[in-house]
Amino acid sequence: MSIGTYIQHLEAQVSTVAAFTRGGTTFVGLTVGAQNIDPTNRDLPRPAAWVVYIGDSVLDSTPMNPCATTISRNFVVIDLLDYTNDTDLVSGTQLELLDLVVAAVQGSEPKVGSKWAYNGQALTELNADRMVWEQDYSVITTI
Repeated sequence: MSIGTYIQHLEAQVSTVAAFTRGGTTFVGLTVGAQNIDPTNRDLPRPAAWVVYIGDSVLDSTPMNPCATTISRNFVVIDLLDYTNDTDLVSGTQLELLDLVVAAVQGSEPKVGSKWAYNGQALTELNADRMVWEQDYSVITTI
């Protein structure tokens, strides 16, 4: 299966999170090549998300079939969220949104390969008005 098919499936799953849709527009996009969020998107309505393909890693090849290689396709969902203050962060819905994204993706299954695995998340940017989280996902397939 092509990498693009995995990206489309992951983007579709993230798009099911209702908070990313406002006024009939879904603020979920994609990028290929592990590019960072464009700093000019500071005025982008939040919350928003990007799907980024960050590469793959070889897990093994079997001696019985050296032409078949098991790989992990690795992706990041970058979540751009509002940040006003620590109290709102803890009691508000910002962090709950991260759980909703995980629930939408984890265990869903693309046409080929294993189910999506959630591998963790990290806060990568914190400003006076916004925060950026990276959520790592992978799917196992054979090529």
